[in-house]
Amino acid sequence: MKARIALIIVAALMGLALAGMVYRSNAIEAQRSRHIMELQAEARPYEVELESVRNELKDAENQFFTTHETARLALGLYAVEPEDITWAELQLEARGLSPVLVLDCASDRFSELLDAASGKDWEVMLTASPLTAETAAMILPAMEQVDASGVKRSDVFLLRNNDFSDEAVQAVGAAGFKGFTRYQSAANSGTTEDGLAWFSYIFYRSAQTNLGSWLASLVGNSGAMIITLDMEAIHSGELTEQNVKRFLDVVEQSSDEGDLQFSSTADILDDIARADLDKDDRQRLYDEYVAERRTRVDALEQTINGIYEQWDDVNTDNWLNVSMEQFHRKMERNWNIIKRMFKDIGERFRGRDAGK
Repeated sequence: MKARIALIIVAALMGLALAGMVYRSNAIEAQRSRHIMELQAEARPYEVELESVRNELKDAENQFFTTHETARLALGLYAVEPEDITWAELQLEARGLSPVLVLDCASDRFSELLDAASGKDWEVMLTASPLTAETAAMILPAMEQVDASGVKRSDVFLLRNNDFSDEAVQAVGAAGFKGFTRYQSAANSGTTEDGLAWFSYIFYRSAQTNLGSWLASLVGNSGAMIITLDMEAIHSGELTEQNVKRFLDVVEQSSDEGDLQFSSTADILDDIARADLDKDDRQRLYDEYVAERRTRVDALEQTINGIYEQWDDVNTDNWLNVSMEQFHRKMERNWNIIKRMFKDIGERFRGRDAGK
């Protein structure tokens, strides 16, 4: 009798212990889930950046070895009075576009126009027409004035069609410009024998301008160009605000369709320069780029691995100093012992009852 009572007491105590372990297991699981979520949240920004860098590496070969896949278009604004800049900003603000402000070095209102562009994230492209000895002498002072203003100055000079000549191109290069625009029958880009980049331009100053034809040649040649809105045409009435909106709709549609990319003149110069690099130079730049991005990949992987090394803490019951796997095995063993004990008690009861 006493042995049976003792056995029941031991089984009950072990049952209580097992219940405590179940409670402890549930508490640990809840804490474990919270900890895992915290680790995942901590690692997520690094994982997103890592995926982005890996995608960049996948695209790098096309970037460095394939050129002029996408046509590039800069939107220009030829302003003649400060109010033109405010007006144009209202037209472009909702579209998220930043124009290239074209300023004539010989304009009496050059300083006013430059001041009106102050604080805006616009480029300033210089031009001078007619390009005579007198107007050419104004280019360097105008460059210095733009640089002093803090507004970004384009390294491209807008060379009008009637001013284009070998001498004019040499003068542009001597002034320190890296490129120039020229008028052609079709949109395109290239490099002179002296290494000066060039790309096409047109002025949008008439509703009769066949923008579709120009954009088709731009996309077809995968070249680069700048289309400049001439505010003189707005003031004269040759263009209306509605014409300008339609003009912007046309170029934006080509961009939305993926046929062209809105670009700064700096981006266009980089694209032209990359197209002219020989294979060895491209390979060198590609290798340097990949090595730099690989360094970032290694750093990100190290950071992520460091975060997930804490999974060992998640899978350990520090109270019992055992792993969760060991903890669950121990619970299973105790449960099997309790089942055997109750089975043994039941068999003893049945044996005694049979002997009576």
